[in-house]
This record gives sequence, structure tokens and C-alpha cells, in this order.
Amino acid sequence: MKLIISRSYCSAIVAIFALFLLVPRAHAQEPKTLYQLGVLAPLTGNYAVLGEDVKCVVIAATQDGAQLLRPSFGDSRGEAGAAVAEYQKLARSRELLAMYVQRSTAGMAVNALSFRDGIPLFGGVGHPLFTQKNEFAWQFWISSDEEGGALADAAIKRGYRSVAAITVEDEWSVTVSNGFRKRYKELGGKIAIDEFVLPTDTDIKPLLLRMRNANPSAVLLNLGIHQLGVAIKQMREVRFTAPILSTFWAATPDVIHSAAGHADGVLFVEMRSNYPHFTQVCAPCFKNRAPTSVAFATYAAVKFLQQALRKHPLITSSRELQAVLLEEKAVVLPDVILPIRNRQVLFPSALKVVGGDSAKEVT
Repeated sequence: MKLIISRSYCSAIVAIFALFLLVPRAHAQEPKTLYQLGVLAPLTGNYAVLGEDVKCVVIAATQDGAQLLRPSFGDSRGEAGAAVAEYQKLARSRELLAMYVQRSTAGMAVNALSFRDGIPLFGGVGHPLFTQKNEFAWQFWISSDEEGGALADAAIKRGYRSVAAITVEDEWSVTVSNGFRKRYKELGGKIAIDEFVLPTDTDIKPLLLRMRNANPSAVLLNLGIHQLGVAIKQMREVRFTAPILSTFWAATPDVIHSAAGHADGVLFVEMRSNYPHFTQVCAPCFKNRAPTSVAFATYAAVKFLQQALRKHPLITSSRELQAVLLEEKAVVLPDVILPIRNRQVLFPSALKVVGGDSAKEVT
């Protein structure tokens, strides 16, 4: 018997097949348009210069390439109490996927909250215990004890056999000095004077005079941004001419300005940040100065999150995100690949020296 298929029947079959092709399949779901990234940075207070860099770079980095992230900012003021309060505000959002925090004082304060809530916490935090106390913490900074140790290596290499040290009682600063002290003594160096000051102390001239009388080979000024420039100026005013070792804060505009021309020659260890693509992306943030390590750490954290989301666009929760982050072995950037070891991103670092209104690597 001959089968006869009408033209209308064929048309109906074609229409049904076309509709089938238009129906989204389960494995081809569209990813969420934007994921929320909470950002805790010192937008006001003594460390606002760092917060300005963080905010500008987060915005620039999220707009570079696929726009997967929507940043929300909280002002930590660089203080533990303010950081906790701002974290709790940001964490109320159901859209929040991860959080970035700058400074050890803020990062260590919210670490337990991140662990409790299961929210990945990317930290521009150097404290050596940051990742040990929270399995959701990711360290985007060289460990402060390693940073201090590298500075001690540089001091001994330059023949500085005795050092007088002043350290501000701050989460990060204390651990940097601890790393310096340990390594410096291992290498045969002598700590002639080892003093601590409070974050509120701004006039340390009497202490500088006592240090001058001890005649050290060099001085470690490990102070807050609001203290360091003043201390450098006071040191030179009392004709204390010993070489100065410090931290990357010595190259911030606030310190260089308050040092009144005396910051030239200050040595410090910092993560490398002179990468072409990074510099181009963040150019609007640094019109008259070189990009900072704070900026590069922030940029790397944002790019790491984007890297994971591009591979897994259907993530719906922070805990899902943590699982896929653990699969990543490196942060892959256009300029450099940064290995990850035990949730610590390994950044190349270099010895730098302040000169004029910026700093450059010591060759």
C-alpha cells in the first residue's frame, strides 16, 4: 500500500522540529548576568590611599573582558571593628558570591565570619596565619614573615650588621618585623634597639635621638602611613643619617609628601607590579605614578574569580564557588602566571628604593 503524506502534514512536522531546537536544554543554561563581589577597603581614615587604589582597580578589572562581576564596597577604615560591621552588611545580600579585603587588620577580623558563612575571602593580607585559620581564605599577598626575611637578606647584603628598629603595633607591621628580626639574627645581624609604638604616636623624635646614639648601621622604620613620613623627616632633622629600611608604604604619596623630600633612598621589599597589560588596564587609576602592589594584588584577585566563573558559569552559591576555586592551580594573567600553594598566591617580589615621587626596583 502506498503511503501518501500531505504537504500540510510535512509543514507541521518541520514546525515542531524548529520549536524543539529553540527550547533551551538543561546543559546549555544561560549563566547569571552578574555575580556580586563584596569589597572591604579603607576608603577613609589613615589608609584611604590604599582604599582608593583598591576601589579604582576593582572597577577597572571587572570591566576588562567579560563583565561577570558587580562590585559592592564597604569602608573598613583599616580597622577591625569597622571591617566586621561592613562585612555583615555586605554578607546580607543573597547575590554575594565572594569578598575581597585589604589590610591584615581588617582581614584577620573578618576571617572567622568568612569561615562561618562559607564565603570565599580573597585577602590583600600578609598575615602568615590568614589562610591557616580559615579554609575559605585565599591570600593575595606575600606572607609578611617572608617579606621581613627578604628585607633582612637585603640589609645583610648591603653590609648593615646592626639595626635599630621601630614597629607600630599593627597586625601586619608586627609580623613583618618578626620576619625581619628572625632572619636578620640568623644571618648574624644585631638588633641594637627594638622598640614599639602605638598607632596614635606621631612624635617619636626622643626615640630617634636614642637610636642615633646607638650608632646602628641602618634603621627599620616599620610604621603606619600617617607616621612614617613624619618619622623620616624627624630623623633627618636631628641629623640621623643612617640608611632607612621600611615597607611599601614608604612609596605612597602621603608618606613622600609628609617626608618633605627626605624619603629618597628608603629601601623596602614589594611584590612586582610593572606588567604591561595590568598597567594599561589600570592606567586611569595611576595617572602620575606607577601602579602599586596593592593594586596588583587586587587585580589578581578579581581576575582569579573571573577565571573560575568563565569555566563554571552556572555557579549559584559561595560554597560551589569554593569547590571550583580549589581546582585551580594558578592565577593565569596576560602578563604572568602566579602559582597557588595552599590557597596562597605566590607573587614575585623585589627590593625597591624610593626616589622622587615613586619607587623603582634595585638592580
